[in-house]
Amino acid sequence: MIKEVVTEKLPIHSQKESEKNLGNREMYIGASDIVGCPRKAILSKFAPVDHSPETLIKFLRGHIAESVVENALKETKYLWATQYEVTHKELPFIKAHLDFIIYSRDYKKIFVVEVKSVNGLPDSPYGNWQNQLYFQMGLLKDKFPEAIVKGSIFAVDVNTGKYKEYNSFEYNEVIYKMLIEKAKEIWNSLNKLKETGAEEGLATEVSPLCAYCQFKQSCPNFTGDELSLPDEIKDEIVKFAELQEQEKEIKEQKEKIRDFVMNYLGGDNKYKFAFDGLKLEVYQMVSKRIDTNILKTDFQEIYNACLKENASIMFKVS
Repeated sequence: MIKEVVTEKLPIHSQKESEKNLGNREMYIGASDIVGCPRKAILSKFAPVDHSPETLIKFLRGHIAESVVENALKETKYLWATQYEVTHKELPFIKAHLDFIIYSRDYKKIFVVEVKSVNGLPDSPYGNWQNQLYFQMGLLKDKFPEAIVKGSIFAVDVNTGKYKEYNSFEYNEVIYKMLIEKAKEIWNSLNKLKETGAEEGLATEVSPLCAYCQFKQSCPNFTGDELSLPDEIKDEIVKFAELQEQEKEIKEQKEKIRDFVMNYLGGDNKYKFAFDGLKLEVYQMVSKRIDTNILKTDFQEIYNACLKENASIMFKVS
């Protein structure tokens, strides 16, 4: 009995709650539209698709994460608001609903909190999270020009109970203007689609979230074979793809730090330091290895005789 009730009534309740908190999302461009794929944002407004009860239940994890912050703020003396709506001062079709703001009585200091529900806490916040926060801070700065606007991203893994805050974000005019231009492009493309009905040429952005896109089947960027995978498997594949991106970022950061330290140390290749329980060693390693190009060219028979077949499993997400 209750399964049928959930299947039938949860989508109705979810729609009512969305309209109460966010209004009619088909009538404006919001923060999540701007930081995601433009094509998905446009089609979700032009031809919205109902979410399954399973997807709606997953969305509820976000409300749980927000309730963690809300319940804590209720025990403070801060001035704060949740689902704070702010609209662009000149472009009424651009607006955002901020998870939380903490503000001074004169609105001269405003702190924005963007809450994320995650499956595993990343070492650093994803780029689209940061852009969403920059966009929200920009709208607040437009509304309160004299205010000092800062913010953070608070991530909660509701499965493990672990949480993490990513701090030190401040209003950035360059990023904000770039995001406003993207919002205008999405709005113009949406209106053009309403006039012509032609989906061709809509801008796309590829990301791990493509796995969940309701409009993937007709997307020009989708080239893989569609598989009927359970959501929990998709979640893990998406997490793997996100970790791949973090690996690249971490490698680049390590190389920058290494180069910075080496430039400071100078031209020598041998150093040894110890401080705060850490030990830094810099030394040159010389190794010898076979030049396979010479071996293939000048000693092909030996090269062929030494070849050994080795089988391995490739696990690649792109």
